[in-house]
Amino acid sequence: MNIELIIQTGSVVIKTIPEGASVYLDGNYNGQTTSEGFRIKGLPIGSHKIKLQKEKYSTYEKDINISFGTEETIDVNLSGKSGGIYITLLFSSLKRPAIMAKK
Repeated sequence: MNIELIIQTGSVVIKTIPEGASVYLDGNYNGQTTSEGFRIKGLPIGSHKIKLQKEKYSTYEKDINISFGTEETIDVNLSGKSGGIYITLLFSSLKRPAIMAKK
C-alpha cells in the first residue's frame, strides 16, 4: 500500500499601479511587482497578510485567505502620500541664515 502526501496549496497574483512595489507576505520580503504582476505559488491554505510598499506611496495591507488549488488576484492602485515641505537653515559667518526649501 502506497500513501501519497498532498500538500494543499494555492497561489496569489499581485498587480499594482504603479509597478515596482515591494511585496511582503506574512512579514517576509518576496520581491517587487512588475507590469505583469507578482506571483507567489505554493502558499499553504489559510490566512496570510499581504503588505505592499513603494517610496512616496502609502503602504497597502490586506489579509487574504488561500484556498486549495485556487489563485487569488489582487489589483491595487497605490495612493500617493501627501507632500511636505522640508526647510533647512544654513548658518554662515554672516550670521544670517540661508533658507533652502525642498518639496
